[in-house]
Amino acid sequence: SRLPAPLSTFNAGEWSPNLSRRTDLGRYANACKRMENFIPLVQGAATRRPGTRFVSRTKSDSIVRLIPFEFSISQAYVIEAGDGYFRFYMNGGQIESAPGIPYEIATPYAAADLDQLKWAQSADVLYLCHPRLQPRKLTRTGHTSWTLSGLEAVDGPYIEPNTDAAKTLTPSATTGTITITASGFTPFVAGDTGRVVRIKIGSAWGWARITGFVSSSQVTANVGGGFGGTSASADWRFGAWSDGDGWPACVTFHEERLVFAGSTAKPQTLWFSVSGDFETYAPTEPDGTVEDDSAITVTIADDRVNAIRWLSS
Repeated sequence: SRLPAPLSTFNAGEWSPNLSRRTDLGRYANACKRMENFIPLVQGAATRRPGTRFVSRTKSDSIVRLIPFEFSISQAYVIEAGDGYFRFYMNGGQIESAPGIPYEIATPYAAADLDQLKWAQSADVLYLCHPRLQPRKLTRTGHTSWTLSGLEAVDGPYIEPNTDAAKTLTPSATTGTITITASGFTPFVAGDTGRVVRIKIGSAWGWARITGFVSSSQVTANVGGGFGGTSASADWRFGAWSDGDGWPACVTFHEERLVFAGSTAKPQTLWFSVSGDFETYAPTEPDGTVEDDSAITVTIADDRVNAIRWLSS
């Protein structure tokens, strides 16, 4: 009779069927066709997969995504992201607003949006993005105190500067609530609400956030950084993000900068915040000076225009 060869090492893990006949590979004898409910260890042995414990059903038994929120080793949460809501779990149980009532906040994320949701965390703030929606930040101030708000990026990011002297923008005032009027072209669309605009008048750059669509040549806006005057200027830049051009699809932190990437209109572009100031994307100082910590915009140079799908520092 023939005795099977003893198997004492499993640290090659589970192999694809495409390798099922590759007996010439050195790790073949340590591999498995299928390894179920076991975890291979680097030392060679395989140990049983740890068990799980039932905590709660999801809302309406619907499909959800689980988002980790780890402030520290002693304060860690799991977020149940479902159709239009977030629920929260901590220390093996569900957080409740009252006995038997799960604590819940409303979100703009429909069930169909969950697969494309990306996030990055800094202490008590979780930044979330989706290509269809304005980025948001989830802020925790207590176990039952969570706030989800739109990310109002400061002074940027922007697309390329205008190079056509015949196309000008004119702000109606230097501060406050204003109108911005275009001359020589009709750039505005209804989807521009929320978009930022940067205009240089004299020697100073100012910026504003569009709050309303009036016509294809005029919008209302709130000034964020005062303009140098109210004359027409051909030195201007439009914001890179809007409902019309899309919002970033990916986010991460890199060397003290919050980095977004991959909008619909700019699928290969990355936007780095000002160093140490995660929500500011000013490319220069108001006088046009570029500092070492100024925001950075990078577009990948490639022979194909393939969208950025994920980021890792």
